[in-house]
Amino acid sequence: MAREKRMGRTSLGELMVQGAREALAHKRGKLAGARVTRAKVTARRVDVVPPPEFGQEDVQRVRERLGLSQAVFADLIGASASTVRAWERGARQPSDMARRLLELAERQPEIFDDDLVPSD
Repeated sequence: MAREKRMGRTSLGELMVQGAREALAHKRGKLAGARVTRAKVTARRVDVVPPPEFGQEDVQRVRERLGLSQAVFADLIGASASTVRAWERGARQPSDMARRLLELAERQPEIFDDDLVPSD
């Protein structure tokens, strides 16, 4: 670390401590106009876990957990009612994209709360 300072560099740890001190001073009102630096980071190399398989009972379980008819569930996820019926009969399998959406509906059903507005 001493070598880094001689070369005019600041270590990551020192930058973190400095940032924490500045944040605390700002919160206490001792530092006006804090400098904010943002960096966009794009993941270029990452393994994406594939969505789980959804059989006919699984699709029905997710739909019923949301308390929706096949037609309303189809509207919600952007599918046709006949597609949802085919999934629940086992005549067709959901695509990868549909399986990812079903996974979200299963894990976080509240994510759809704002999209379900009672009709008059």
